[in-house]
Amino acid sequence: MNDLRALADAKIDAARKKLLASLHNQVEAAKARQSSRGMLQSGNTLVEIVNICSLMMESLRDVVIAEYQWVLSQSLPGERNADALIVASRDHVGGWLLPCDDRLKREGSNISAQTNAIVECSQKLKAKNDEVC
Repeated sequence: MNDLRALADAKIDAARKKLLASLHNQVEAAKARQSSRGMLQSGNTLVEIVNICSLMMESLRDVVIAEYQWVLSQSLPGERNADALIVASRDHVGGWLLPCDDRLKREGSNISAQTNAIVECSQKLKAKNDEVC
C-alpha cells in the first residue's frame, strides 16, 4: 500500500500545486470584475475570494477522495489502512486553508476593506474548511 499511497500523494500534490497556481489568476480576475463594477473595495470582492477558495477546497477534496479510493481498491485486504488515509486526507485538504486565508487577508488589506469584513470572510473560509475536511 505504501507505493500506491506514494503515487496517490504525488497526484494530490500535483493537483494542489495546480490549484495554487490558478489561485492568483482567479483572484485577479475577480478583482477585475469587481473593479469594472466600481465595487472593488466592497465586501463583495472578499466574498468572491472566499467562494473561489471554497470551490478549490472542494476540488482538492474530490481529488483526495478519488486517489485514496484508488489506493484502497488496489491494496490487498490485509494492507488496507483506511484510518491513515483519513488522517492524511484531512492534512491535504486542511493545508489548503493557509494559502487561501493569507491571500484573503492580503487582498482585504490591499483594497482597504473594513477589518470586520476581513474577519468575517476569514471565519467563513475556516468554516468551509471544517465542512470539507
